[in-house]
Amino acid sequence: SGFYQRVFGAGFPQRMEENPEPYRMGFRALQIDIVNYIAFAMMFAAVYRAVPDQFGPSQPDSFVNALYFSIITMTTVGFGDISPVTRCTRILVASEALFGIFMLAVLLGVLLGQRRLYVPIPGGGTERRP
Repeated sequence: SGFYQRVFGAGFPQRMEENPEPYRMGFRALQIDIVNYIAFAMMFAAVYRAVPDQFGPSQPDSFVNALYFSIITMTTVGFGDISPVTRCTRILVASEALFGIFMLAVLLGVLLGQRRLYVPIPGGGTERRP
């Protein structure tokens, strides 16, 4: 319970029992974002797999390697074991990294926005802001 209190604020379990709607919406947004991350990572991986000779020093020669590179790029970790060589692939990889940052920003905006929609009311409980 200490973890939830630090993340969601003091009184989290009671607030969730009183009005679980903002938390359901936040978890739903998280699920949608994870599915979108996976779908877009697979889409970019398919593109990378189609042009493996555009990368170095090692190449995404299998779908698993291409998916690995895509996820590493989208999360902006960038280990450097697979790198784009041509201008076209550099633009593609940079756009994937920007897309990953955008997806994270949207997720955080949705999650934090849901918390601000509901305010505590005197006597217990929460109500939705207009």
